[in-house]
Amino acid sequence: MNVYLKHFLRIAGIALGILILVFAITAIYVSVNKKEILQKLTAAVSNKIQGNVQVEDVGISIMKDFPNLSIELKNVSINDSLFEKHHHSLIHAEKIFLRLNTLHLFSKRPSLTKVEADNAGFYLFTDTSGYSNGYLLQSKKQNQELEGENTIHQILDRIILNHVSFTVNDQSKKKLFDFVVNNLEANTISNDTTLIFQIKKSSILIKALAFNLEKGIYTENHSVEGNFNVLYNAHKKELSFTDIPLLVSKQPFVFSGNFLLGNEQRFFLNIISKDILVDFAKTLLTKKLSNSISIVSLKIPVNVDAKLTGSLEGGEPLINVKWDTKNNSITTPLVNFERCSFAGTFYNQVMKDSARNDENSRIIVQQFIGDYQGLVFKADTIIIDNLTKPVLRCNMKSKFSMSALNSIFPSESVDFSSGNGQLDLSYLGSIDSIDIKNTILKGWLRFDSTNIQLHPSKAVLADCKANIELMNSDIILDTILCKLSGNPIRIWGKASNTLSLLSDAEKKQLELNLHVAAPLININHINTIISRGLPSKTASVNGKLSGLKKTADQLDELLSNGHISVIVNADKIVYHRFEANQLYANILINEDSWNLKKASLSHGTGTINITGKATEPKNSVYQINGTMQMKNVDAQKIWYAFNDFGIEDFSSKNLSGDISLSSNISLKFNKAGDFDINTLNGDADFSIIKGALINFGPVQKLQTFILKNRDFSNIRFAELKDHVTFKKGEINIDRMEINSSVLSLFVEGVYCPKGQTDISIQVPLSNLKKRDVSYNPENVGAGSKGGMSVFLRAKTDSDGTIKVKYDPFKRLRKSK
Repeated sequence: MNVYLKHFLRIAGIALGILILVFAITAIYVSVNKKEILQKLTAAVSNKIQGNVQVEDVGISIMKDFPNLSIELKNVSINDSLFEKHHHSLIHAEKIFLRLNTLHLFSKRPSLTKVEADNAGFYLFTDTSGYSNGYLLQSKKQNQELEGENTIHQILDRIILNHVSFTVNDQSKKKLFDFVVNNLEANTISNDTTLIFQIKKSSILIKALAFNLEKGIYTENHSVEGNFNVLYNAHKKELSFTDIPLLVSKQPFVFSGNFLLGNEQRFFLNIISKDILVDFAKTLLTKKLSNSISIVSLKIPVNVDAKLTGSLEGGEPLINVKWDTKNNSITTPLVNFERCSFAGTFYNQVMKDSARNDENSRIIVQQFIGDYQGLVFKADTIIIDNLTKPVLRCNMKSKFSMSALNSIFPSESVDFSSGNGQLDLSYLGSIDSIDIKNTILKGWLRFDSTNIQLHPSKAVLADCKANIELMNSDIILDTILCKLSGNPIRIWGKASNTLSLLSDAEKKQLELNLHVAAPLININHINTIISRGLPSKTASVNGKLSGLKKTADQLDELLSNGHISVIVNADKIVYHRFEANQLYANILINEDSWNLKKASLSHGTGTINITGKATEPKNSVYQINGTMQMKNVDAQKIWYAFNDFGIEDFSSKNLSGDISLSSNISLKFNKAGDFDINTLNGDADFSIIKGALINFGPVQKLQTFILKNRDFSNIRFAELKDHVTFKKGEINIDRMEINSSVLSLFVEGVYCPKGQTDISIQVPLSNLKKRDVSYNPENVGAGSKGGMSVFLRAKTDSDGTIKVKYDPFKRLRKSK
């Protein structure tokens, strides 16, 4: 065997023997002096605190910390004087292991180099009256001689904790800090003023972190893991750490902070995390804060930098959180954005002189950019104040293709195609309860070269250029220039109560006031500008819908049921075959009718004024009730324009003259504007001057009976006036005088274009007097008896034609 190895083994054997001898002596000493050692330990603690210290048993372990000796304390507790009332031990532990330096064991001041606690707890309690068991931590006034004899010289270089709880429960300040250290190992390094804790293998459960229980609990039931260093400056009484990496429920964080434990009792904490999911971040907050920010959800993680500053004596800390994200997806109650990028800030004390709470909190979003179904929205700053009742302030801008609005704002009223638009919208108001009292909405919408298709008419406003202003609850149509059926048209006006479109509260009736002006308007197309069914068709608003789809449905519903007022001015109008000039019309459309409050126009040298109300009792069949006044209107043109009013036997070719009329009628017509003469009811007073009957068959038939040598093809007559009544298409003619260039007549009876006509015709024998071309007919009055006369009767025959026969017995008059 090598000589050097022999020497080494010999030396090692001697050293081991000496060590075994020392341990044997130590074990015998500890065993003999067990009570004395226990007394020294309890005395050392008792001299430091003013409480009841109890240790159930003490044991010796040689192998646990070989070559040092360990003392095992069992069922250790330190209680205050009111323990029996509140039952919270300041310290309790099933086992505490104390490692003693073997070299110092026999000295008067043995060294304690390691502490290990298992299934232990520290509970600092303060009741509502302010009483606290914290006084146990205050040192007694010590006698120097006693302290020198009984105090253990503590030089700790290692601390191990296994399932140890730490609780600070201050009921007077509603503060609760509750942690459970599942396991933790710490080495200590000290110099003159600083103690360094090198912590490793740590696993801590944060059960509650509440600065004010009424405000809620932070990081409830989250685990913390990591290896890090903590510094304690004894001179400053400051605990600090810098850039320590920790896992909070497996999410990486970096913590920095300092805790002032002297007179100032303050703390500062900086928490940074990259790529943290917002839904996870919400679980770190109080339930109230989490619910407040739950109106927004982000798909991918964000970067967060949070700073907390506050007092260790209680009260809500000052919180300042910053975050940023790029190319994220965001979901809100109104709209969902894709490819979002923005930075944000949250702090809980807007007014420095006010409390730190949700009401005094603010969220700021900066440099927001997001894509909503092809529309890119931008906002320099978005602010949300008061998280209890959130108030939003923002200014959103966007440039977009008008056709993109069809998918973004899916209305059943309009479709957009071609052209580009710009939107600038400012909002200040509530997020969840929007009304005119708590909301300010301003902005504008502009678009150009756009085609707007109106439903259900399918009419198109072509090549539109618009400037639309938003003023709180009003939408002001500054100008819309477009073409309708190829004719230029200008529209302007205002919509009121539009804020109710954004609110789930009780809807106010939408009011839309429009002005329409054009050189030429086809009346058939006026209703396409403001088109909706009569009565209104209630839109189905699905309560489960969200975002702009729900708003669009609400808009369709309100457009269907709201009040729409339209004033129309046109240099010229066309309605089927009717043409006129200088149209003015005031139309009011409400939930069940169209009201023509006033319409006036020029027709040739005459004028027409109309009022009326239209409803739709059946699909596509309209009922109109109205009045009409005509003055000096060309009768032939009126008859032609309105398709002879459905009278087959009397067309515009049979009439000339100027008509004045005052009527009050009701009538049904279809969407094409065709009248159903069989539904005509009402009455009228009319007068025709400079009139003539031209080739009117029923009158020409008189020539069969009388005055065969006179020309009945062109009969000029004096003023023709009468009062007539209408009943289900029948025209009841009061006794009417017809004094013409051919003959004089008195007519009365019933004329029915599509039924039984029965008219009595009185021909005075004075007609036998010759009348040349220069004869000027003059009326003698419908009340005149007419002298000796021949009576004829015009009546519908079985074949549907009107036949004229002698009526020597005046049967019509007798029947009446």
